[in-house]
Amino acid sequence: MNTITKVAIAAFVAAPIIVYTVKNTGGEKAPHNDGVSAVVESGITADKLYAQKCASCHGQNGEGSDAHPKLAGIAKDVFVAKIEKHSNIQNTGANPVMNSQASSLSKQDIEALSVYVSSLKPVEGQADANKTAKKQELKLEKGGGGD
Repeated sequence: MNTITKVAIAAFVAAPIIVYTVKNTGGEKAPHNDGVSAVVESGITADKLYAQKCASCHGQNGEGSDAHPKLAGIAKDVFVAKIEKHSNIQNTGANPVMNSQASSLSKQDIEALSVYVSSLKPVEGQADANKTAKKQELKLEKGGGGD
């Protein structure tokens, strides 16, 4: 079983726990005037929620990679539509990890994240570094040597 399959299974198993925790912890409900200071339902700021839910695939600055789209600067309504699409259990073409992450977000979380990612500006050259690292990771996973 490869690493991606293991991660997908772990995310699938953990999703109900994450959803329950997010929906049942009493985070302060603050107005969302900006994505960083907005307190999401889980009681943390949007930048911390992004770091927990999105950054490992989409990059710290939303720069994306070969396998994951860039989020930096995406329009808020486009982000919300994409998250809603990925959280739809009927969307059988969705990445199971993305489906699990998206379905664990409350509407308040999604709103705060949409403001946050729309304000992100990727670090120049970071996307290329992410792509190179991801290719190297895949090569090693398949049993290839390093460059």
